[in-house]
Amino acid sequence: MSTPRATAVPARRWRRRGVLAAKCLLSAGLLVWLVTSGRLDFNAYRQLGSGPNLALLSAVVLVQAAAFALFIDRWWGLSRAQGIPITRGEVFRTGLKGLFTQLFLPGGIGADGVRILHVRKHYRDQLVRGISSLITDRITGLVGLVLLGVVATTAYQLTSGSRHLVPLLSFFVVLLAGGAAALLGLWFAARLPQLTRFWQRDLPARALDALRAYRSNRSAVTGAIGISIVGHLVTAAACYLAVVALGDRPSMIGVLAITTALNLIRMIPITPLGLGVADGAAEVLYAQIGLSNGAELQMLTRVVSVLLFTGAGLAFLFEPAAASDA
Repeated sequence: MSTPRATAVPARRWRRRGVLAAKCLLSAGLLVWLVTSGRLDFNAYRQLGSGPNLALLSAVVLVQAAAFALFIDRWWGLSRAQGIPITRGEVFRTGLKGLFTQLFLPGGIGADGVRILHVRKHYRDQLVRGISSLITDRITGLVGLVLLGVVATTAYQLTSGSRHLVPLLSFFVVLLAGGAAALLGLWFAARLPQLTRFWQRDLPARALDALRAYRSNRSAVTGAIGISIVGHLVTAAACYLAVVALGDRPSMIGVLAITTALNLIRMIPITPLGLGVADGAAEVLYAQIGLSNGAELQMLTRVVSVLLFTGAGLAFLFEPAAASDA
């Protein structure tokens, strides 16, 4: 009776390896195409060795690190609103570990996994509430990003008189409308008799109760959205500094609009670290605001992120203690 399960595990493992191999091949193919077509020119990095540009690169690292710190801190207020007595120290240690896992796992899967394991170890009786806070963390991050995208693309069109970003604005508006429609659909669906019985079961009822905690603490959700917006603004500032180091001076609002779109693209786990996919998208999108080094900029900011992710791995040397504060 155990033979089917024994054979299923290796089969799943080989499927995962096959998918990973396909992603790596896709990213390699896209990078080769970008280089051979001249869209990714590594000669653009030669000027980075000058004194002023080295100072700009140092600023890029510090500003991007500040953005990551904001994204990590976003979870603290949401978890405290659930009554989990987690400290900011724990949040930052688990957040740094999560950054390191992004070198190997797509999107925020590894980061959320580290946090779930921490809650399970130190706050086991509040695991459902911890997972609910992580779901809310992801949702508020996405909402903040899309809202910022709408504002940035609209502001760019009004200030520049260009209509090159109209498709991008339409994309953000569709995302907002789709999210609102999905929430409305869930609200109506939850009132169906079949789903009502489902939510009355033990685990779904506890999960729903945890999400309802934000009704009485809406400031935690709005605060998380605000932190997300500020974090993406800081990320755009880091990108702008990198653009200047590469020798361009585009519109700051334009860089902000394109950066929000690229952040959305990087969330899709098509290739490891978005290699090839994000670079190609950056080349096309940044060209809409007159920037010729889109792929080079994307590769440079990825290198900065990888360095920060690697340094964040030092957090594994420190085992977080259980919180005791209220």
